[in-house]
Formats: sequence, structure tokens, C-alpha cells
Amino acid sequence: MFNLEIAHRFAKNTIFLFISQILSYFLGFIYILYAARYLGPANFGILSFALAFTAIFQILADLGLSTLTTREISKDKAFENKFINNIIPIKLILSVFTFLIIYLVINSLNYPIQTKEVVYILSCSIIFTSLSQLFYSLFQAYEKLFYQSLTQFLNSLFLFIGIIIAIYLKLNVIGFATIYLLVFMFIFILNFIILKRRFLTPKIEINFSFWKFIIKNALPLSFIAIFGTIAFRIDSVLLSLFTNNIFVGWYTASYKLIEALIFIPIVYTISIYPIFSILHTKSIDYLKLVYKKSFKFLFIIGVPISVGGTLLSTKIILFFYGTAFMPSILALQILIWSIPLIFLTKMISYLFASINKQNLLLKISFIYMCTNIASNIILIPYWGYIGCSFATLLSELIFFILCFYYISKLLIMIDFKEIFIKISLSCISISLFIIYVDINLFLQILFSTIIYFIILILLRTFKPEEIRLFKEIILKFNIKKFFN
Repeated sequence: MFNLEIAHRFAKNTIFLFISQILSYFLGFIYILYAARYLGPANFGILSFALAFTAIFQILADLGLSTLTTREISKDKAFENKFINNIIPIKLILSVFTFLIIYLVINSLNYPIQTKEVVYILSCSIIFTSLSQLFYSLFQAYEKLFYQSLTQFLNSLFLFIGIIIAIYLKLNVIGFATIYLLVFMFIFILNFIILKRRFLTPKIEINFSFWKFIIKNALPLSFIAIFGTIAFRIDSVLLSLFTNNIFVGWYTASYKLIEALIFIPIVYTISIYPIFSILHTKSIDYLKLVYKKSFKFLFIIGVPISVGGTLLSTKIILFFYGTAFMPSILALQILIWSIPLIFLTKMISYLFASINKQNLLLKISFIYMCTNIASNIILIPYWGYIGCSFATLLSELIFFILCFYYISKLLIMIDFKEIFIKISLSCISISLFIIYVDINLFLQILFSTIIYFIILILLRTFKPEEIRLFKEIILKFNIKKFFN
């Protein structure tokens, strides 16, 4: 059965990524916690700024090539060698160019020498992360996400170990940046070995006519990625320019918690993207169905996170960061409401690319970026990191409204009033539990989750066919085939 076959493949890839991402973000929480506590708000602000600054320019070393590779190879595996072998030299050239741009920009700004040195070190990792992204795109095209899951977990594991060693050796923020560089280098080597042994032996090919084809088709995707990355990372950079590193540290402490939760839509969209691309050419009706189910699932998951995160923000900040980061509580209470918006726009963005509407997504992403930059510039001088938090929430809201409006015109309109009412009733229940039952943070999260889904089930939120499909996936699951 076609539906069940796709559901099995999707479940397999999602389980791999979900487990690895949970483990990765758990380790990420721990090493960010230790790094923030050890470095303090000011030095943690320097490291956070440098990571955000290099991430903005990192996209120049990719220019949409990885997304294009996944889309095209998932449709026709015969192109794998040609794509990989030609894109490798392009990425090498782009990485060198990106490093030079970073060097020129950071030296044109009035930052202390220590901050510049941290940026230099992290920018050296661009070549390794860019090529790893390319290898991941091939893994995704073949829906072999075990390899990506493995190396991403190892990335977090080695960063965790490296941060612990850095603290033990009492290294400064430059030492922490060096740890990041060494880990990214090792992960690239590991991805290269997997690529060579399991897929193909990469070679350098220079086919200028094919380069022209690649770049022409990747450019819309590249600008989408550029706009999205700038909107996602520019807040810390602007906050650093307008205020100081302590404010950046307070804001980033909350923002890192949001980033950790974004693994849910990332796992989902990476798994569903090849399926979206295939269904676009084979079954539009089923594509609409998968989109509707995806919207429902992500909406159900996203909203209670915002409600619970708001009510538990004080406990969360104190647990992870300590009293030095108390000002981060209000920022978290604001930022947490961007979670359901991000969950949905991540998925819809990939859907745009799957149906070859990247030019439209490009325009939406440009508006998203401009809104984010403008709102940050307006709000930060008056409200500091709190204004930065509101700017992020506002831009995410506008991005979602635009994405939802256009995908509804292109594909299908989703009426989520009924599901919203059921989610609201369930969230009221967990809110009352959190307010009136003061227990351990993790027990509150666990019991709130159980209560939330029990109420959803009692309200018959899940349709019989959804439950039946889930049962079929579980009952027909073959553990031997899972690893093939």
C-alpha cells in the first residue's frame, strides 16, 4: 500500500533523527549550561555573538546547493555523482570567499581584539560545515538519515566533552572557540568516510556548463536561506552593536532554549522533504493530505510548549543558568510564543521548495528578514534585549501569516478552528496543573504532557484513520529492515 509504504519510510527516518536530536540537544543543554555558567554573561555573550555572526555568513558557502542536491537526487539518483563532484569545488571556492568577507566585515566594526579572534577561529570551520551539509543532502535524498543522525549526535557529544575539558583546563573564550573548530573538523572527516564507504567516492569535477545550471537553480534557494539565516541570527549581532555583551548573554540564554526546541520541526521537515518532492510529481491529492496531517501534528506539539514554557520560565532559567541569568526569564516568556509559528513555517518552507515555488518563498523570506532587522533596530535602543525578543516574535508571526496565506492559495486551505479549540481546552488544563501543583520542574513537564494528551484523546482530536495508520506502522514494523 503506497500510503503505508511512505508512512514506514517517514517513521523510520523520523525515529532516527528524533532520537539523535533528543540526545544531541540534551548534551547541548548541558554544555551550554556549563559554558554559560563558567564564562559568565559577558564572555558567553562574546561566544554567542561570534557563533551568530559566522552563522550569518556561513550561508554564503552553501548558496542553496545542499537543498537543491536533496531535491534533485531524490527525484533521480543517477545524478548523484555529477552533483556531488561538481558542487565540492564550488563549495571550496565559496568557503574561501566567505572567510575573506568575514575578515573584512569584522575588522570594519569596532570590536575588541578578543572578540575578533574568536570570530576568526570560528570562521575557519566554515569549509568543514559547508561540505558536511552537502554530504547530509545526499543522505537525505536517499532517506538514509541514520548517518546524519549519528554524526550530529557525535558532534554534540564531542562538543560536550570539549567544553568539559576547556573548563577543567580553565581556558578562556578563545579556547572554547578552538574546541568548536576541532569538533567541526572531525565531524567533516567522519562524514567524508561515510560518504566514501556507503555511497560514492567523491572527486573534483569542473563542468562549467553544469555549474551554470546548478547555480541558476540554486540561487533562489540560496537567497531564501540567506534571508532566513539573517533573520534568525541578526538579533544577537544587532544587540551586540547597540548594547553590550552582558545583554547578548541574557538574550542568548533564552534564545538557546528556543533553538533546542526547534529540533522537532527540523527532524520532521528533513524526514518529510524528500516525500514532499516525490508526491509533488506523483500524487497532489496525497501531498495535500500529508500537508494537512503535518500541520495538525506540529500545531498540537507547538502550542503547549509555549503555554508551559511561559508558566515554568523562572524554574527553567534558574535550573539551567542560575541567578546570574535571572533577566533572561522575561525574554524566554516572550520568545517561547514563537515556537508554534516556527514549527509550522519550517514545514511550509520546505513544502514551497518541494513544489518548485522557491521564487515565492524568496519574496516572503525577504519580507521576513526586513521585518526582523527593522523591528530590532527600532526596539533594541529603547528596550534592549526585551525589545529584541519582541522583534523576533513579531517577525516570526508575519512570516507565518505570509507562508500560510500563500500555501493555502497554492495547495489547500486548512481550517484549524476546531483543533485550536481542543488544543486551547487541553492547555487550560495543564495551566491549572502547573499553577496549583508546585513540584519538581521535570515532573511538572512530564505530568503536564500526559494530561495534555489525555484531554486531546478524550476530545477525539485524533481521527480513526490517523490512529489506524499509526497502529499499522507499529504492528508491521520490522526491526531488521529498519537498519537497511
